[in-house]
Amino acid sequence: MNFVEIPTDSLKGSIELFCLKLGAKLVEQTDHFAHLELFDQDIIFHFDPSYRQEKGPGFYSFLVPEESDFKRVFDQCNGLEFVRPLR
Repeated sequence: MNFVEIPTDSLKGSIELFCLKLGAKLVEQTDHFAHLELFDQDIIFHFDPSYRQEKGPGFYSFLVPEESDFKRVFDQCNGLEFVRPLR
């Protein structure tokens, strides 16, 4: 599993983007967590409040299965960019 850093204004907005633009299916969602399915690939969105405080507003960490697969999916989303993996 890899963490990916993405600038975004809201976790909800990012989830809606994936569902609408990529046809992902929302499995479960809370204030700090969302589980999506996309072509048999599970994508876990995990909002890390401590990381947000450290980096400033607008940054969330996302837990995804494989960086290369996620980048391929993420590159399809216009207006967003892959930033960098976190350790």
